Amino acid sequence: MNIALLGLPGAGKTTVGAILAQRLNLHHLALGDLLRQQSHENIDLRDALARGDMAPESLVEKLIGRAASPAGVVLDGFPRHAAQLPLALQTFPGLRLALLDVDLSVARSRIASRSSIERPEDSPHVLDARMRLAHAQLADLEEAAGPHVLWRIGGNASVREIVDELLCRIDRVERSKD
Repeated sequence: MNIALLGLPGAGKTTVGAILAQRLNLHHLALGDLLRQQSHENIDLRDALARGDMAPESLVEKLIGRAASPAGVVLDGFPRHAAQLPLALQTFPGLRLALLDVDLSVARSRIASRSSIERPEDSPHVLDARMRLAHAQLADLEEAAGPHVLWRIGGNASVREIVDELLCRIDRVERSKD
């Protein structure tokens, strides 16, 4: 099983992804975390992320290429836009996309509550630009993927409710294979 969690910054992708991966015994790949790790060694990347810019496609492809696992994976934040969808579907067979559909106010509140984590990309000015870009990219991605690949999940719910909804949908897919 391969699942990609998509959504605005603050939608809960990393939190839900970690729980889902643990419950399903899958590898969890949080693209944002990997990019932040890479940025410690790459000043240009660090500056780009701090401005809210997207990471270079070549770097994203390299990191994603290493992530495929025969057991399956929970991707967090990839694909980010429609142009990455073919690579995602090719690299991760049977990939299901789960869009955590969260209100902007809820996403902002969640980001504000990251008090113990300081991320330059979460500053108000940069966050506004990231939200606009993510919103547009997610709309294009949703259109490109279509309903047979993409699930829309109510992201304003509690983490437990989101995970339960995803597990129900995964169970339905698995049962339909029998």
